[in-house]
Amino acid sequence: MPSPLFAVAKNDASDAVLGNVHKAAGNDGGDLKTQGKIFPAGDLPTLVYRIIVTFFTLLGLIFLMMMLYGGYNWLTSMGEEEKVETAKKTITAAVIGILVIIASYSITVFVIGKMFAATAP
Repeated sequence: MPSPLFAVAKNDASDAVLGNVHKAAGNDGGDLKTQGKIFPAGDLPTLVYRIIVTFFTLLGLIFLMMMLYGGYNWLTSMGEEEKVETAKKTITAAVIGILVIIASYSITVFVIGKMFAATAP
């Protein structure tokens, strides 16, 4: 049974990135599906990749919760301007936050990719 700590959507792109991490680390890329193992033995690149993905997944969940909270506050404001402004500020902060998260994820993927490309044999 997979660990609930790493309950993220799997797709071909994530398998490709993980495969590239394995190849860059010198692994043959064998079995990429180490489900149920939080700390695969001797596989540091996979562990780092999982930590990064889990971290960004949690940040995405926080964004979703902030959007729901702001939307709920807006819907229940019943026309009170102060509550509407508070809800708008919450939603604006959530959108700015997700943009920062997307930018940081893009930079992380770019830097790690360049590092592995520079150190690959």
